[in-house]
Amino acid sequence: FHPRCPLAVDRCKTDTPKFRETASGHWIACDQV
Repeated sequence: FHPRCPLAVDRCKTDTPKFRETASGHWIACDQV
């Protein structure tokens, strides 16, 4: 996903962030949000 993400940093190319729930039923895998 990192090639098309406006928040991507170099770490996004090598690391896979863990999923976390930001709202009920809404999950993200992003260290920048």
